Amino acid sequence: MYNTTEETQVLHAKSLAYPLYLPFYNFSRVIRNVLYNKNNYLYSSMPSTTVTVSQEDEEVAAILGYLGMFLAFILFLVPSVTFKTIIKSKSTLEFDGTPYLFATLNCGLWVIYALPSVTPDRIQPLIINSIGLVLEFMYCVLFAIYSQGTSFKNNFGGSILFLIIIFIVVFVLFADTHDASAYLGILASALNIAMYGSPLSVMKRVWYSQSVEFMPLHLSLATFFCSFMWFLYAAFVMDFPIMFCNACGVILGIMQLCLYHRVSQYPNLSLIDLDKIAENRKHFSDVASGKEYSKLPGMDEIDEEQPDFNTIGGGTNPYESNNPMGEFDAI
Repeated sequence: MYNTTEETQVLHAKSLAYPLYLPFYNFSRVIRNVLYNKNNYLYSSMPSTTVTVSQEDEEVAAILGYLGMFLAFILFLVPSVTFKTIIKSKSTLEFDGTPYLFATLNCGLWVIYALPSVTPDRIQPLIINSIGLVLEFMYCVLFAIYSQGTSFKNNFGGSILFLIIIFIVVFVLFADTHDASAYLGILASALNIAMYGSPLSVMKRVWYSQSVEFMPLHLSLATFFCSFMWFLYAAFVMDFPIMFCNACGVILGIMQLCLYHRVSQYPNLSLIDLDKIAENRKHFSDVASGKEYSKLPGMDEIDEEQPDFNTIGGGTNPYESNNPMGEFDAI
C-alpha cells in the first residue's frame, strides 16, 4: 500500500495535464470494476483526494510489469542485427542513427523518473529502462565509431549532456525530488510519443509499396503487446504518464497489424514503385536545373522514329486522300 506522501504524487500532474489524465484515470477504474466485480463510479473531474493503490492492484501490476519487461527487452535487442551488419562492413551504410539517439534519451528520462526518490515503487520500469539505456548507449557508441563526419557524434554528445542537465535540475533545484515526478513524466511521455514517428514512416512505405518486407509481423506484434502490457501496468499503479504514452503505442500497434493484414492479402499489388519515383524525380530535377534533358525511365521501348503527319506520305495521316486528282494536305 502506498503511504500518504506517495499517494499524493499520483495526482500531482493534475494541474499540468488535466484534460489528458482524466479519461485514463476513469479507464483504470473500469479495469478494476471488471477484474474485481466492483461498481465504482467514474469521475467527471479529477478527484481532489489522494488515490490509493490496493494490494491486489500491486500484485496484478507486478505480473504485467514482468511481462512488459520481457517484451521490452526483446525490442531492445532488435537493433543488434543492424549493428552486426555495420560492424562487418565497418560503415553505417545508409542506416539512420536518429532512432538510437531518441531511444537513449527516452530510456534516460524514464530511468530518472522511476528513481525511488522521484517516483516511488516503479522498480520494474527502472530496471528495464536501465537495461535499455545501457544497450542504446552501446548502439550509439558503435554508430559514432563507424559514422562519417561529426554530425551524429555532436548529437550524441548533446543527448548525454541533456540527460546530465535534467538529472542535476531534479536533484539540485527541487527541494523535494517528488515534485519533479510529474514534469519528468510529461517530458518522457512526450518523447516516447515522438519516437512513434519512425514506425509511422515505415507504415507509409509499406502502404505505398504494398509490401510487408519493411514491417515484419513479429516486430509489430511485440510492439503492440509490449505497449499493451505497460498500459495495463500503468492503469493498476495509477501512473498516468506511462499510461498515456503506451495508449498511443497500443493504437499504433493496432494500426500496424491492420495494415499488415490488408497488405498481406495482396502481395503482388504495387500501388507505386518507390524506386521509379525516385528516379523520375532525379530526371525532373535535372530538367529544372537546366541540365540536358534525358529520357524518363520506361521510355526505352519508344525509340523508333515516329511518323510525321505533317508531310505527305509521312505516315497514316487521317487527312491523306486517295483522290485521283492528286494528294493534298487538308486544312
